[in-house]
Amino acid sequence: MAIAEENIPKDADDDKLRAIILHILTIYPIISPTMLQMGIGNSISPAKWRPSLEALIRIGDVKRWSDTELAPSGRHNNYTKLSLTEAYLQRLQKQ
Repeated sequence: MAIAEENIPKDADDDKLRAIILHILTIYPIISPTMLQMGIGNSISPAKWRPSLEALIRIGDVKRWSDTELAPSGRHNNYTKLSLTEAYLQRLQKQ
């Protein structure tokens, strides 16, 4: 359930990080948090961008889920995945 954006405190850095995260997810529709780190860049630590990601998840712009997939080796691996929500994509198309 999405919450109102105005209820989440943010600053200029947070706005920039949110924009970067949303931009990366428009280019790469489904990625892991590790790949998101690569897109953001190694100069910004996860401790800095993770609160912005969590806020985007809380307001309903980003979806996070886990999948278990069978690797070619036969091992079952658990992956956390991120994507833009359908609601966000619809808002984006209307702009």
